[in-house]
Amino acid sequence: MSEPIYIIIGIPMFISLFYRAEYVRFLAPLWLTIYIIEQGFLWTAHSFIIAVTCLVVAALIFYKYHAKQFFKQETKNSDEATSSEGPSDNISEAVSLPSNIKRYEGQLLAFGIANWKHNPDNDLSFYVNVNGKEVWAIGLKDALEACGANVGDRIAFWKESAVRTNNAHVLDQNGTVIDYRKLDSEVLRGIWHMVIID
Repeated sequence: MSEPIYIIIGIPMFISLFYRAEYVRFLAPLWLTIYIIEQGFLWTAHSFIIAVTCLVVAALIFYKYHAKQFFKQETKNSDEATSSEGPSDNISEAVSLPSNIKRYEGQLLAFGIANWKHNPDNDLSFYVNVNGKEVWAIGLKDALEACGANVGDRIAFWKESAVRTNNAHVLDQNGTVIDYRKLDSEVLRGIWHMVIID
């Protein structure tokens, strides 16, 4: 490989590390493979094994951390949402959820704003208590307001879809979004739907 090829390959790799530092997991073995090939070391058995191993490691890392997102296979199958759930202008991409969406149904006993899972160290979030089970998600606040349900009503609700984001809502005591906080990694934020049933 000539010097211009190193520059053409190296600069995008280097810039991508600034975009996402965790890309080093994928780029380091790939760069080592390119170096081995360029230096002509590939033709020895030992270097060939190292180069192939590096390529396999790079491919596995790419698949594990990135390919699933490209094909929208990565979902968050949790009954309880993170404190960053809810619609936002900072949403990066819609994600389709599996067909076996969990549906909650029962009498609405309570709802409100509190520290997520009542832990004072956590951010404020929104919860709904149905038949004694609490479900936490900021998106539930909008679903409840759109539905118009009150304590004592029989309701059903479910997470219709989700969006991928790396911003967490910062709420005040009234549940109003007052700021956004950057997360270390992307999370799926649920879009919830709620109805009153007879």
